[in-house]
Amino acid sequence: TLKLVGERAQRVLAQTGLRVTVVDAFLHRPTLAQWFGIPNHKGLTDVLTTQSRSVNLLSVDWEPNLSILPS
Repeated sequence: TLKLVGERAQRVLAQTGLRVTVVDAFLHRPTLAQWFGIPNHKGLTDVLTTQSRSVNLLSVDWEPNLSILPS
């Protein structure tokens, strides 16, 4: 499935030492938080609707070099 392919690609990139942030930009039906089992209370919508530049504070560190920004 697309989820499995995307998840593996993200992990491979993170394992190479690159910092990877996965962003759930599907605002109508957000699923990334559910897939990874993280809260979806704050995320991309908060960044877009405020002047906040603190994306790092809203993302969740999932693995070394891999962060997730829910919708």
